[in-house]
Amino acid sequence: MEKKNILSKIKFREIIYPAITVVFFAALLLFFIMDIQFITQNINKIFYIPNQAEIEAKMTKVDLVNYSIVAKKLGISAEVAPQAQAPAALAPQVAASSTTSTSTQKIISGRAVSATTTPRRK
Repeated sequence: MEKKNILSKIKFREIIYPAITVVFFAALLLFFIMDIQFITQNINKIFYIPNQAEIEAKMTKVDLVNYSIVAKKLGISAEVAPQAQAPAALAPQVAASSTTSTSTQKIISGRAVSATTTPRRK
């Protein structure tokens, strides 16, 4: 009987503000936790050093022999820009990793070659 008495004495107007305050602070705590996770993930991305396989996976490899044949048929320029030199600190690492490339393939970073390129009209 006492439980029924206690519940009947509580009025909606008396508990609405504490309930809103509790919900507000719970949402605030949830957003704080999500912000901390976001910040720590981005800090981890800043200091992450990819391995050689991940770097090579992002590079574009072009077979220059087949590219020049297709470029000649399409009437576009088949000139390839020279590759930028690696800094002196990275030169030993680049030299060690370049032993796997073949003579007919060159790696071109940052350029996409499309077969749908229209020829330039002169």
